[in-house]
This record gives sequence, C-alpha cells and structure tokens, in this order.
Amino acid sequence: EVTVIVRETVAADNQYVRRLQSRQVRVVAPSPATVAFLTGVLMVVKRLAQGLFPVYWATKRTKLRITWSRFEEELRYHLVQRPMHRVLDRWLLLSLAREHARRPIDFIHGHRIDWAMPVVAKWARAKRIPMVWHEHTDMPRPDNFQKLLWAYTGQPLARLSEGCDIAVLSPIFISRVPLVYGPGRQITPIGNWVEDPGVAAHPGQGEGAFTVGAASRVVEGKGLETLVEALGRAAQQGAEVRGVIMGDGRFMARLK
Repeated sequence: EVTVIVRETVAADNQYVRRLQSRQVRVVAPSPATVAFLTGVLMVVKRLAQGLFPVYWATKRTKLRITWSRFEEELRYHLVQRPMHRVLDRWLLLSLAREHARRPIDFIHGHRIDWAMPVVAKWARAKRIPMVWHEHTDMPRPDNFQKLLWAYTGQPLARLSEGCDIAVLSPIFISRVPLVYGPGRQITPIGNWVEDPGVAAHPGQGEGAFTVGAASRVVEGKGLETLVEALGRAAQQGAEVRGVIMGDGRFMARLK
C-alpha cells in the first residue's frame, strides 16, 4: 500500500493525482484555501514592511535601485518564504505522524532535496525508518544550495541527510553528490530511462528528415516552446526537420 504526501497544494484537476487515486493510491496534500489565506496574510505583512524602505535605504550607501532590489529579496525571504516553509514543514510532520499512526510506515521515498526533505529525513531517522531520496536533472550547484539551506536550518546538508541512501537519475551528478551531501555517502546511479525493445519508431518520421524528439510533461519551464521556435527557424532556412513531442499537460494548447 502506497501513500503519497505532497507538501505543496495540488489542483483538483491535477492529472497525476487523478491517476493515483484511480489506482487507490492515497494522496495527502495541504488545503489550498488555508495556504492561500496564509500567503495573503504574509504578503500584507511584506507590504507593510516595504513602507520602512526609506529608513532601510537611509542606512545604506548604495544606489537606490540596487538597494530596493536587495530589500525586496530580504522581505520576500524573511516575511513570506521562510514563514510559509515553517508552516508547511509543520504540516508535513503532522501528516507523517498521522499516516504512521494509521498504518506503520516501513519505507520512505523522498523526491529531490528541497526545503522539505531534511525535515522528512530527520523524522525518519528518529523513527528508525529507512529512507531513500533521489536527485535528477535540476540538482542544484552545491555552493549556492548549501548557503540557502544553511540560512534556513542552520545545519549542514550532510548532517540533515544522515542515514539516507541517495539515488541519482543522471550519471552527471555522481561527482556532485559528495560535495553537497558529504563524502562516504551511499550513492546509487539509476538511468533515467526505460528500455523496451517493443517500442517502435514514431510513424510520422520521414526518410531524410532530421527528427528531434522530446518526452516530458508539457508545462512551462521545459523549454518546449524553444524547441518549436528552433525547428521553425531551421525549416525557414531550408532544413528538412521534424519535431515529435511526447507527453501531455496544461501547456499543450498554447504549444500547438
């Protein structure tokens, strides 16, 4: 039996949640209304704090535009992001405890190291529950990421992830993992693909055409619009090219 706990809010029409629920997989997520209310309150606090900008700027010896940008960053982090992270982390711990009480958890799989995973790892270590978390293509650079994490927890990432095995879905990151998590960690590389000799070539492929394929969720941030634009430019220049996009998502209509 599998339970999926999602620390962020999930839309009611989320296709992945629907698929999980159709297979009787329990999905636990925060209330969107509660999160929206808390975010709204924190944004009001941030706006009030912006009124103190003249006082803040008067104590600095730098250009006004640069100081305003820095001030905005600090306010967003300390008055919105950090409080929301603490609220959601608390919700996550309560959800883990409730699920464990309802049905003892034997194993935890964590998706990516972000704000939430150190909280889960600490809880799993205290409960003596084995845990694996995995990293994939957007694993951050260790120098930038460690600074961000330490500012939030005050502890090194290597300490927070003690007792966890780490799986990486790209061989590129094998050398980076010890820099982020510390040396001597159990690291398991897993190829991010599925080998199936029964998969045939796309029927739309033509002889002589250079075909570029992309398989992903069709959402913003994947760069699919860049692929379409690049293929269009190449075709305008006389190249015989073709694109194949495999996937689905909210960006599909706009992409078409």
